[in-house]
Amino acid sequence: VDEECCTMLSFADGITAVSYCSMGAYFRSEYTIVGEKGIILVPSEFNSEGETRIILKTGGETREIIIDCPDNYMLEAEQFGRAALGVEMPLISPEESLGNARVIDEVLCQVFASGCSLATTCGTIHHLGTR
Repeated sequence: VDEECCTMLSFADGITAVSYCSMGAYFRSEYTIVGEKGIILVPSEFNSEGETRIILKTGGETREIIIDCPDNYMLEAEQFGRAALGVEMPLISPEESLGNARVIDEVLCQVFASGCSLATTCGTIHHLGTR
C-alpha cells in the first residue's frame, strides 16, 4: 500500500505545482496555494461540505473569508446528468478531464518506474502543458 507521494509539476507557462500526500504523516487536512503576492490557506479537507474558512495572506495582512460549501459530489452528479441530457454544457471539458487523467497516469508511471517498494515515493513531472 502506498503511504506517501510527492510530485512536482512544471508547466510550460513557468508555473510550478507541488503535491504531497501521506498516510503515515501526522494527520492534517488542509491545502495551501502559495504565489508571488500571497498565500491562500484552506484549513479543511478538500471538497468539504458546510462552512469553510479561507485564509488570505497578502502584503502583511491576513483576511478570513467564510463560505458555505454545498455537497459538491452531489452537485457534480446532478450537473453530469443535465449535461448528459443535453440541457447544459459540462462545467469540466473533456480536454480538462483528459489532462487530469494524463497527469495521474504520468505520476503512476514514474512511481512504478522508480523501482521502489512504493512505501515512500517521490517523482517529478516536467512540461505537461496547461493547467
